[in-house]
Formats: sequence, structure tokens, C-alpha cells
Amino acid sequence: MVLVLFLIGERLEGFAASKARKGIESLMALVPEDIVRKHPDGRRETVPVSSLEPGHRVEIAPGGRLPADAVLHEDNASLI
Repeated sequence: MVLVLFLIGERLEGFAASKARKGIESLMALVPEDIVRKHPDGRRETVPVSSLEPGHRVEIAPGGRLPADAVLHEDNASLI
């Protein structure tokens, strides 16, 4: 009986881990690969998200996704 309960627990644990893994993968699919970076002189450049560093300013288009942790610098924007 103990062995049967142990096997059931193993199956449930595998099922839960699989669902969690799929959830994380679906969230990672939402992260954009490229972003528009704003330079201090006003230039805009499309760069890979992986090249962002703390202090870089980025431009997010309406309906766009935020690719990293950020600080809002202008009052006329909102993040939902």
C-alpha cells in the first residue's frame, strides 16, 4: 500500500512539474527579442534585448512588451 501511494505521489509531482515548466516557457515566449534603445543625443537604435544594461533608456510602442525591469521616466506613460 505504501508503495502504491508513493508511486501516485511521484506521478502527481511529475504532472505538476510539467505544468509549471510549460507555464514558464509560455511566459518566456512573450519576451521580445529586439528593442528600440534611445541614446542621450536622441538617436534611436534597434538592438537585441540581451545587449541592454542598467541605465539604458528604451522606447516601448503602444501595445508593446517591456523586455526588462524598468523605471518610468516620463509622466505621460503608463504600464499595464
